Amino acid sequence: MYRVRALLLAIALAATACSSDSDTAAEAESPTTTEEPAAEAPTTTEAETGGESIVIESDVDFESSTGAFVVDEGAELLGCSSGSLVQRGGLQGPHGVTNTFMCEDGDRQGTFTFAWKIVDGAKGPGTDNGNWSVLATTGDFAGLTGDGLGSGVVEGEAATMSFPGMISYGPVGATAEADPAIVTDLTAYVVAFFTDDTEGAWNGVSARCQDILEKETHDGWVAELTLEAPGATVTDIGTVIDGDTAAVTYYVFDDAGTLYSPYFAQPWIFSDGNWHQDNC
Repeated sequence: MYRVRALLLAIALAATACSSDSDTAAEAESPTTTEEPAAEAPTTTEAETGGESIVIESDVDFESSTGAFVVDEGAELLGCSSGSLVQRGGLQGPHGVTNTFMCEDGDRQGTFTFAWKIVDGAKGPGTDNGNWSVLATTGDFAGLTGDGLGSGVVEGEAATMSFPGMISYGPVGATAEADPAIVTDLTAYVVAFFTDDTEGAWNGVSARCQDILEKETHDGWVAELTLEAPGATVTDIGTVIDGDTAAVTYYVFDDAGTLYSPYFAQPWIFSDGNWHQDNC
């Protein structure tokens, strides 16, 4: 089975090791999203949606959860021919595995994220195969839709991956402005993680999660992340609010401007006058 190794940030900010009552929160848009891929086993490498064909070849290092990609087919329509990527998620996550591609050579600037799930017995060229679809976009990639078959071959601590399918650009709908209160509290929470502000980071966690997590362990995450990516910033925040709860999508970049980790529909809760991260 395909292996995905999440970085410490995925544990610290998302606390995915704990079960959450908020997993059913609405999907956040940042700034555009599409439905997550179906779990049915695909039988062909051809996507059923309209548009033009695309083939993206990539490699991923499990230790860093990063890699590079090239667009072998469809680069002109996509508006990107190569770049870097960050892989997050896992087989049991709500989106499966997510690959966020950062274009570094092309007419369009921004990111686009594929979500895909490995399906046992799915036919395809790789050892691990499953449907992919466009989950989210930022910048010039707004309006991008598409799907196809993802395939991976694992070799030691790395994997080569292929994403053949179909893509198209549709109308870009109006994006609701992110809730300013959540933006303020989320930004303070993320900054605290990368400035060794253990108390600020802990105060950004909901009371429910504080009862589950150990503060000493949480403080350790903050210390390590401060060393790993000091000066990180958060961008492209999208919020979907339902009363006192919200699903928040955002992207964390390191001080060099490289994407460190994306987060999709992370649960937050409003209490005691502020919004708090509630994914535990």
